[in-house]
Amino acid sequence: MELDAVAWRELQAGRPQETKRIFLGPELRRFEAMAATADELAAYEADEATATDTDFDQARDDARRRLVAVALGAGVVIILLLVTANDIARMALEGERSVRERRDPEPPSEPPS
Repeated sequence: MELDAVAWRELQAGRPQETKRIFLGPELRRFEAMAATADELAAYEADEATATDTDFDQARDDARRRLVAVALGAGVVIILLLVTANDIARMALEGERSVRERRDPEPPSEPPS
């Protein structure tokens, strides 16, 4: 009750801020401390979000570089397979021609007179 009387006198004297301090002093200090902590947390979260965005961008760029490297490697492998398939087909045709020539020799051509 004594606190109420002091607060009432301050209010009557035209000092509403002092009245507020009397009634809410501890709560105001706690609120200000919580607000400061919340500001620190928000700043920390903003820093973490920025770092996460940077890490994500870097990881995405690295993945793109790796994908390009894999695509180039796949292209080289495809070219090698095509060259190999061409060589195999050529060798098969030459082997078939060789077997046909051994089996069916051409008649000797007559010398020109």
